[in-house]
Formats: sequence, structure tokens, C-alpha cells
Amino acid sequence: MASRISRWMLAGTVVAASVVLAPPSLAAADAAPVVNSTAPFAVEDGAYPGAAQILRDLGITLTSGDAHINLASCDSSYQIKIWTAVTQANSYGNVVCFTAPYTTGRLAMSIPDVFAVQTYNGVAVAATLTTGSVTTKLDVPANKWVPSGRGKDPNADPTTMLELHVTANASGLSGPPAAATDPALPAVADPFEGTARIDIGGKRICSGTLVDPSWLLTAASCFTDHPEQGIAVPAGAPADPTTATFARSTAANPPLPSTFTVTELVPRTDRDLVLAHLAAPVPGIAPVPVTGKAPSAGEMLDAGGFGRTETEWAHDRRNERHSTVGTVATTGLDTTPTNTTPATPAPGVPAGGIGVHDGPVCKGATGGPLLRTLGSGRRELAAVTSRSWQNGCLGSEETTRTGAYDSRVDDLAPWLQQYGVYAASGYTPVPPTRVLDTRDAGGSRTWAPNQGGGEKVLNLGPSGTGQFKLPQGATAVVLNVTVVSPSHGGFLTVEPNDTAHPTVSSVNFAAGQTIANLVTAPVGPDGRIVLWTNVDDFDVLVDVAGYYSPASPNKFAPSGPVRLLDTRNSDGALGQGSTVDVQITGRNGVPTDATAAVVNLTTTGSTVGGFFAAYPTGSTRPATSNINFGAGDTLSNQAVVPIGKDGKITVFNFAGSAHAIVDLAGYYGPSGTDLYHPAGPSRLLDTRSDSILGPGQVVSTSGFPYGADAVVLNVTTTQSDQGGYFTLYPHGIDRPLVSNLNFGPGQTLSNHATVPLGQNQLVDLANLGGHSHAVVDLFGYFTKN
Repeated sequence: MASRISRWMLAGTVVAASVVLAPPSLAAADAAPVVNSTAPFAVEDGAYPGAAQILRDLGITLTSGDAHINLASCDSSYQIKIWTAVTQANSYGNVVCFTAPYTTGRLAMSIPDVFAVQTYNGVAVAATLTTGSVTTKLDVPANKWVPSGRGKDPNADPTTMLELHVTANASGLSGPPAAATDPALPAVADPFEGTARIDIGGKRICSGTLVDPSWLLTAASCFTDHPEQGIAVPAGAPADPTTATFARSTAANPPLPSTFTVTELVPRTDRDLVLAHLAAPVPGIAPVPVTGKAPSAGEMLDAGGFGRTETEWAHDRRNERHSTVGTVATTGLDTTPTNTTPATPAPGVPAGGIGVHDGPVCKGATGGPLLRTLGSGRRELAAVTSRSWQNGCLGSEETTRTGAYDSRVDDLAPWLQQYGVYAASGYTPVPPTRVLDTRDAGGSRTWAPNQGGGEKVLNLGPSGTGQFKLPQGATAVVLNVTVVSPSHGGFLTVEPNDTAHPTVSSVNFAAGQTIANLVTAPVGPDGRIVLWTNVDDFDVLVDVAGYYSPASPNKFAPSGPVRLLDTRNSDGALGQGSTVDVQITGRNGVPTDATAAVVNLTTTGSTVGGFFAAYPTGSTRPATSNINFGAGDTLSNQAVVPIGKDGKITVFNFAGSAHAIVDLAGYYGPSGTDLYHPAGPSRLLDTRSDSILGPGQVVSTSGFPYGADAVVLNVTTTQSDQGGYFTLYPHGIDRPLVSNLNFGPGQTLSNHATVPLGQNQLVDLANLGGHSHAVVDLFGYFTKN
């Protein structure tokens, strides 16, 4: 008997001899258009591999399961033994053995005439049995032998086992195999750590890719009971309870088994794709950027996912395969495996969690990513697995055809942008351009009612009618927004749409106050933005400073924070109509090819109300402003200023005299390092729910997307009992001698802040002054390119 079992079983891993073939040679890219588009979907349906051969050999039927209970040779390691009269007797008796290495497990079956169950090694199980028309449960404690059916009463009718569940396992695995913890292992990057195992109601297993902290991109075919009959999926909550599980596998990043509930599906209608929204953002895993470049024939991509291989039935093990692109069609493409010979795991990748494996795309891989490696080493999502012939996969009966069919993602940016999933973007500075001034003829201080407040919609996209138009594909726009003479105090928020009540603010203002703030606003796919306010009856000015787009050539590089200018310590206050030039390049690590500077402008000691304007040295001063102030105010506003002649920017004072302070936060240019990702907006810190900050108190802010290098924040002060300022800086360094937000007693003010992340991905906020509450909102983040 043992020799017969060994033909389809190796050490607890099922290998069906009837379908294990000699590895076929690498096939050339298919000449006919997407010939793999008729291949079966590679959704893991739980069908037990090699079931037909097992029935012929043993007379038992193994139907389906979660791959946590597997048929094993009774000559090898096992945790469950079942006595049945239908199997041929051997040295162990009439028995069938199973491995159960996990704390959970499920296997549907039909094993006739079962008369006892034995468990070992701390495993406990519950069995569903049927005798005639009567169904019963049999609980088998750990390390016990429990009789059933004719094992209890030789005269009883035969009992058939229908299902087996693991109820306890003292030494079992709770999920994906744990990573090795040997400190000698090198810290290797895990390009597939954003790959999720998706469980749809315990009925199907698929893979997916984290493309935003709260969104997965996967296959629609995963969410239909019979995908071969159609893959139309209703938008909204999934029909079956659905979870997504992530697990790390490198020594540098210890295992992070994290399971998240899928709450909403947003399907495509033209291809096998769906966005899956998670109940909570995923911490500790960097989202995978979605490409904007179509795959090309002959290109090599790396495919990943959870599921079977040639020799394993395992839903919890993530595998990587190398594939070559064949024919590329409008919405999909053919790929073929580079070969079908299992490869040695990559150097430094510890056992468990990920298997590097050049082989066929098997069940469970549907919805998984195909990644492109860029010259910088960065990975991006190039396609999503849909179908595969599965030749050579465990349990497959295909013997000739290889290859897979994958859904394209490179043309999805407008669709993804509707749901807040934005492409990684560079920056393009523009001459400061006014796009809205309600004081002009035809302007209005009143706002259209919406969401319990008022709104104004600006179309800055290609279809807009104004003098400034964003290019197609822009993801965010940098604005200076000025509120003028409001009748009441309140706040204003800039968002890409008006579908929900805003939960954060962009500009806070008091009655009669004219105040400005820089805003980095994500835009809708058509280039629209919405200004929303909780009050009305005020004028607003909106000036464009630049925009983000995947096609923009300039990347961000943090620099500082460091003080570049303080007229209190140099030539004195700026007089009416006077200017001062500030050197940007050639110092503080800013290269000569930098195109724009991120600076914090502060005014203090002003004799009359007025404004500062910052612009490229050597150019005509624009008819815009960056910071507006009253007599005696000490106020700040961040600005992104194009760099002009000799690597300088110019600061202009409109009226009276006022001191100017300029602090550098970073720069943009071709030699920059970081791309921008719009996010949120979301609130990360609000001390009003805890306790007010005391003089000199420092509080750390967390919750930033994993992998972020720097962040774009809006920081707000409120309920201060005396004047002071906030300084934001990377956690783990000494507080720099700069400020981000200056305020007087009782003021509620906001300022845009671009801040590098420090140790443990934290930003520190220091309160210098009396007591004040602090609010910090996230608007976006930068990642290394």
C-alpha cells in the first residue's frame, strides 16, 4: 500500500502522477492575438488535486478544502489517521493518513465505513459523519483515538465521513509560514509584499495587489461562483464575506500577518479587473504604483500570487514566477513562463512566505500582480493575472498548452483616480497664475449649497475655459488660496469632488481676516477641484504654482529644514515695494539643475497690512501673492517657487515695512529622488481629543503610508493662550531653528508643511510658546523613485 501511495504523495505534499509531465520547453510568444484569452480562470476553487486518481487507488473521495489538511503517506509524518474498511490492509491496518500543520483546516470528503479516528502531535479535529440519513458530529481531542460507526458497534450501519475540521493544533501554524529570524540573513527587499491572499467566503482563493493603503486591485472573476459563465460583478459590498491577508517574509521585515475585511467592490466592465476597498488602511506595507506604460512583446515581467505550484497545494504560500510578454491587445496580453523548472529561492530570502519559482501560473494566481522592474530598481504593477492553461500545475489535466492571459492596467489612471488611487508623479512648476478672483467683475461672494455648506467648482482640466489648463493625467495641483474679508469665521477645504462632507480643512479664518495658505489638492480625472466652506459671504483668490503628473520630469528631494534668510539679522526690514534675493542652489545640497524650491515664508514686525510675493529672480513679478498680513502680524505660509536667474528666488514686499524669514524644506529637479502620491486628506493628530500642548512640548505624529520618505501636511493651531510657533521636523534629530506655523493668542490658523520622515516613520511637532492645541492632516506623501 505504501508503494502505491508514493506515486501521488510525497511527505504530505500531493503530487498527482497522472498530471506531472516532463517540463515543456519555453514557448515563443503566441503569434495569434491573445490565444490565452480562452484559457481557464486560475481561481483556486479548493478542488482537491488528483482526486480522480486517489479514488481509483484508495476508494475514497477527497472533494475540496483549504489546503490545510492534506493526504499523506502513513509511512511519513502525519497528524490524523482514519480507520476505514474500504482501503486495502497494510502494516498499519486499514487506514488513511493526513497532515494538518495549521491551527485551522477544512477538508470535504467521502470516506465510507469509517470506524475510528486518531489524532497526534497536539492536533484536535471535528468530523461530520453520516449514517443512512442521520448526520452526526464526532469530536476527537488532541492525541486521542475515538471510535465511530462500526468501531463502536459492529452491528451498526456503516458510517461515511463527509468533512474534517481542525479545531486545535498546539504547535500549528496560524497563517503564512513564518520568516526565518536568523540575524545573519541579509536584509533583502520583498517586491511582492504588497500581494494579498484574498479569501472569498471560504469558497475561493485569489490574489491581489495593494495599490493604495485602502485599495486592492484584483480580478473580477474571483467574485463570481461560475466565472466561465460570465464575470460581471455588481458594484458594492461583495456577495460573500471576503478578507485579504498580507504577510512579510524577509528578515529585515518580520512577518506581519494582517487580515483586512473587503467592504466594497468597484468592477471594470471591459476586462477582468475589480478594485476592492478595505475596511482599514494597511500599515507597514508600501502600495505598488500602477504603470502608465503598456507592456511590450518580449518584455520580462515577474508574476506573483498565492496558490498552487507543480507539486504543492498551498493557499498560504506566495510564489514568484518569471514571464515573457507575448501578444498585447487592447485590454489584455498573453504571457508565457520563462521555463517550467522550479528555481532555487533568491539568495537571502528565508524559508517560508515566498517561493521564487519559474513555472506555470496555477490556481490561486488569478488577481495577482505582474511587476515591471525599472532601472532604479523600483517595481510597478504592469498587469493582473486573469487566466492560465495551468499545464504542469498540481491537479491540472492540461498536457500541451502553456501560458497565461493577463489584464492590462496601464490605461486605468482616470478610472483609478475617481477612487483616490493616484499614479506616482513628478512636479512641474509654472509661473504663478491666478485662476479665480471673486472680486473681479462677474465674481460672487456667495457659494452654491452642497453637503451642508457651500462650494465653488473650478475646472482646471483640458476642457476648462480659463487661461490655465492642467494637462491630461495630472494628479494634483499646488495652489495658494487666499480668503478675503469673510463676514464670519470658518474654514475652507479643497477636494477633487463634492461627493462627501469634508472632514479636514485647508484654510482656517476669522471674521474680517484676510489669510492665505498653500494647498496641494488632488484633482479629479477631468482636472476639476471643489472649494467647500462651512460658511459663505467671503471672497477667495486661487493662484496656481504648479502641478503633479506622471509625465512631469522633476522629482522632490528633502533639504533641511534650514533657515536661508532672516532680515532681522541682516539688512533690516523690507521697505514698501522692495525686494530681496535668496540664493537656493549651490548650498544646503541643492544642485544647479533644481527647478523649484519649497520654502516657508514668514512675516513679522509689519507696520501696515500688505503681502509678500515670491517668484523666480530675473522674471517679471506676478500679480499674485503668497502671504497676506495685517499690521503687526507674525504669520507663515509655505510656497513652491520656481528658481530663477543664478539659482535664486525673489521676495517682494507690497506695503509698509516688514521683516521676512525664509526657511528651506526641499527642492524639485531632474536629480531629485522622490515621486509624489496624493493621499487622503486624512486626520492624523488632533490634541483636542486628548490634552492641550504645553510650552516646549513635543508630540510625535504617526500613521503615514509605509515607504514614505517625506509627507505633505496641513498643520493647524487653535485655542492658544499666547503667541508662539510650531516646528515640524523628522523624529530622531535635534529640533531645527526654524518655524512652520506662527500664531497669536486665540488664533485658529493653518499652514502647509512638507516634512521628511524620521526614525520609525515619525514626524515631531514642537510647540514653542504657551499652550495650544495642534491638528495635523495628511494630504500626500513622497516615495523614493
